[in-house]
Amino acid sequence: MNWPNHTDYQDAIQNPASCFGEEELKTATVVSDMLGMPRVMSGNFASVYELNTTDGKHYAIRCFVRQVTNQQVRYGMLTRHLQSVPLKHLVGFDFLLRGIRVRGEWYPIVKMDWVKGTPMHMYVEDHVNEPETMLRLAQQWHELVKELSTNQIAHCDLQHGNVMCSPDGQFVLVDYDGMYVPPFGQSRSPELGHANYQHPRRTPDNYDLNLDNFAALVIYTSFLALAKEPALWQKFNTGDNLLMLSNDYKDPRNSIVFQRLKQSPDPQVQKLTAVLERACIWPIAQVPAFEDTLTALANGTLPEPAPLPPPPAAAPDWLKASAPETPGSRPGTRPSPGTRPSMGTRPSPGTRPAPSGTRSASAYTATQAPSAYRGAGSEVKTQSLQSSTIIATTSKQQVKLPEEEAGFNIFGWASAALAILAFLPNPFLHLLLGLPAVGCGVFGWMRADTKDNSRWAALSGMVLGSIMALLGLLGMLHRK
Repeated sequence: MNWPNHTDYQDAIQNPASCFGEEELKTATVVSDMLGMPRVMSGNFASVYELNTTDGKHYAIRCFVRQVTNQQVRYGMLTRHLQSVPLKHLVGFDFLLRGIRVRGEWYPIVKMDWVKGTPMHMYVEDHVNEPETMLRLAQQWHELVKELSTNQIAHCDLQHGNVMCSPDGQFVLVDYDGMYVPPFGQSRSPELGHANYQHPRRTPDNYDLNLDNFAALVIYTSFLALAKEPALWQKFNTGDNLLMLSNDYKDPRNSIVFQRLKQSPDPQVQKLTAVLERACIWPIAQVPAFEDTLTALANGTLPEPAPLPPPPAAAPDWLKASAPETPGSRPGTRPSPGTRPSMGTRPSPGTRPAPSGTRSASAYTATQAPSAYRGAGSEVKTQSLQSSTIIATTSKQQVKLPEEEAGFNIFGWASAALAILAFLPNPFLHLLLGLPAVGCGVFGWMRADTKDNSRWAALSGMVLGSIMALLGLLGMLHRK
């Protein structure tokens, strides 16, 4: 069965009475855009619509565009855990197995209370020149992370698009698809989170209660840095981050933003950046707990690597078959709600419309990136983890990130082999083997990595194959 795409849901949801299975949603009204079409926030995993019911309730309806193994059981266990520990930073939701009918088939949806507010990065942009507000956000962020940890919950995708700021400035978390709770045991993560907030060595096997420590530190450090230096926002924000990008985590010693934050006039920002720099190099399981980091800094020390945690309980049978969903360029990178920014020159402050009232994520058109930083911003969408990045630690020792094994480039080496065989003393063999050597060389060159020796084998095969094929052709013509 083919899973519906964004367009399929867009067509179906225009008729709530016939597409929804729940009576409350059948009589609801879908919020429309300026063209009268259902207003939607589309991502790699779901399309989200806003519905207003006849009794004044507002819901966010998540319609999935990818199938997740045992999704119903996962949401059921998550619901039971969250009901036992009600939190002020989370909203209510229901997983409906017979949620929406598309093309005559029923598909699940998540019905979640609609959050009236502003995505975190938009709220920061509106208040970046207010140091008191940035300090308040840092304090509230500390409280939010502590609340999650105390109640044994890991969101696993803390990022600007999943953190809403209510009209009174309070944080509310949305999107619980990748959330982890202890009943999940030793399972694999269904997604990998936003790359601009996650540890550079995160894999699907990293899925436990400690997973939020890195992203929590990134966001907290950004708030404090902006409180002292609001100009950092103009310089380093790309519209898809706060201050840091995924490439900064891969090589923090050579990161422009890391170097800048280590020169912050706030000593605490300097220390937090040093902790974050070391955390990028340590294995993800040894990133210190966020609360332990703040306690150590308050005592005037830097936190040590966390001890390797004991393995969690074995995964339930229903989770063992689950495979993570890995979208295109960078596995598990979820686009934030709203329009993804195009990288260009940041418009002058006068061209930015002034904020008016409460905005939803769909109303946001991201501010474009500053030209000095936009190269890294565009690179994060496509560049995978470099296989041989060298990072120097604070003790001048070099730590090498784990290497990714490249596939064997058969075309490159076949090209070189055919070119060598083409040297056999026969014009016919010159032509017969030289031409395939050229063809294999072309394919091998395109498939080879820039640091792969097979790239040069392919080039050699192309050159020698061309020469031998030409000699073969001339030899055969000469015989005639």
